[in-house]
Amino acid sequence: MPYIKKIDREAALQTTLDRICDSSLTGGDINYIISIILKRRFFANRCYAEANMLIGAVECAKQEFIRRYLNPMEDEKIIQNGDI
Repeated sequence: MPYIKKIDREAALQTTLDRICDSSLTGGDINYIISIILKRRFFANRCYAEANMLIGAVECAKQEFIRRYLNPMEDEKIIQNGDI
């Protein structure tokens, strides 16, 4: 997870994230936002290294989400409902 220093988290970036994280967004909306970010970054520096970096960032973000949020939730459900 890219633990960014608080001083480097600009207010403008936080405002943008607050708008993007609106709970009314659908999975399709979120997919679109991520796809546009990837497309714009890639076409700003169209090369294999950029694509590789972007894919790595998305994959690591996915894995971090699973590790930090999904796995603990699943562990709670095992305690509540019993293991398989």
